Amino acid sequence: MRYLSLYILFILVISLSATAQNRVLDFDGKGSYVTLPSDIYLDLEEATIEAWVLWKQITYYAQPIGFGKPWEMMGFNNEDTTRTLQFYIYDQQRRLFLIRIPEIFQTLRWYHLARVTGKDGMKLYLNGVVVEPIRSPGVFQRWGIRT
Repeated sequence: MRYLSLYILFILVISLSATAQNRVLDFDGKGSYVTLPSDIYLDLEEATIEAWVLWKQITYYAQPIGFGKPWEMMGFNNEDTTRTLQFYIYDQQRRLFLIRIPEIFQTLRWYHLARVTGKDGMKLYLNGVVVEPIRSPGVFQRWGIRT
């Protein structure tokens, strides 16, 4: 039921935004972010986190999606100041689970990023294509990540 409520809320927000001005979030890279409730993912056994991302320029570890707290987090970013895309998770034991896709993206081009998790582990998708499965516990509550 909680998943359905979140999905309906997401669709409502998207619909209202599209109807009102047909705009996307446009961050300037200077501390802009969106905050979600800290426990939004903890009870889920399956989930997908996805976004359409456009890098205007390559900056130091630009992170279009990320949540958690230091040493207990997950997200997407570019490595250093390169065009290498990374998806990472630091779990409660500070173990790092990382997928790196070297020199994969270009600036001023849209990319669809999705991370799917379930009891069988995780998969990273780039523009609808599975990039690589991550061999780690795939259930959110096992990571214990809070924002």
